[in-house]
Amino acid sequence: MKLQKKLLLISAVLIPLACIGKKTSKDNREEEGPTKDPVPGEEEEGPSKEPTNIPVVVTPEGNIALPPVSKFMFGNVNAADGDDVVAFTADGVYVSELSGDGSLVYSRWYAGTLSSDFNIYPVSLADVDGNGQDDLVLFGGEGTFVALAEAQQFKAPVLWSSNFGRESASLSYLNQDIHPRFLADANADGKADILACHSESCFVAVSTGTSFVASTLSIDDFAREADGTTSDSGWVNMNTFPRGFADVDADSRADIIGFGQRGLWLSGNLEAGFTPKEEVADQGPVLALYGTDQGWISQEAMPRFIGDIDGDKRADIVGIKDGSFVLSLGQVAFADSESIALATILGDVSLSFTSQSLFLADVDGDSKDEFVIVTNDGRLQGFELK
Repeated sequence: MKLQKKLLLISAVLIPLACIGKKTSKDNREEEGPTKDPVPGEEEEGPSKEPTNIPVVVTPEGNIALPPVSKFMFGNVNAADGDDVVAFTADGVYVSELSGDGSLVYSRWYAGTLSSDFNIYPVSLADVDGNGQDDLVLFGGEGTFVALAEAQQFKAPVLWSSNFGRESASLSYLNQDIHPRFLADANADGKADILACHSESCFVAVSTGTSFVASTLSIDDFAREADGTTSDSGWVNMNTFPRGFADVDADSRADIIGFGQRGLWLSGNLEAGFTPKEEVADQGPVLALYGTDQGWISQEAMPRFIGDIDGDKRADIVGIKDGSFVLSLGQVAFADSESIALATILGDVSLSFTSQSLFLADVDGDSKDEFVIVTNDGRLQGFELK
């Protein structure tokens, strides 16, 4: 496969970041940033063509200074092409709408105070009312709150569901690591829905545009206490066995993706229900890759991302291991993987999980996700993978 190696360099006048979170997918799943040692960047066998590594956009001087940032995320909050940068601070939520020249000019979209513990109280960006703008979804104590994006602001959060919170009466979701919640469109109506995994099952609550309501979509798998199906040792937590919710086959319905013990697992969304756990288990992993048996010991040490890197509206997998990117393109399931040395894509830019956050996001509006690095001095760098 030919690789287009284009570097988008976007720098901002920001103060150093206190603590940065990491996103593994645009809907996903939002997780705490990695804390392990830097990823080795040594050269490995791969394409011989040298990386261009030339910045094509640079943020102008004169941007506003941000308060210390506890988490960065990306989402399309203004219904324009490409993703925008969303920064969570003690002073509220700031957004920079990416412009054609790469400018990063932040404005405060929400002035309220949010918890900085995103594992206990996860946040996500997703279009839950179908207007083309990603909204702010907050999993709080008593349930799920939504702050709709409207006219360059997030409106005051409103309770959309009394479920999926830490103190919810029906089930208590202790934290995102052991009881993960994801947002993506499960029923092809243009509105993001919730996939929640608790105890032995994962189930969907669909968006009506003003609330989340229960649906019949569920599967007795991909959850912490699911027994002996796709993960031989159970899906104990998101660091050991990450999961995601994204459309792999371009039918506009999000599928369940799991990085288990024996490899990459997939339960397709068949409109009437997810592929049953018995059928998924009988078929085995769709790829004998990305699992703990293949040496992917944790999300912190060897991150895996879900996004669309080739613009075909199918979710792809990007992993980082042993000094290389490992790519698997979404098809009906997933294509065979391709390994590319980090230096082939990044040039002399090195990765450090202690001072950077890593994302897949469309930062240039071409409908393809780039690999994006956010450093602790506030610089964004985006690299095309395909």
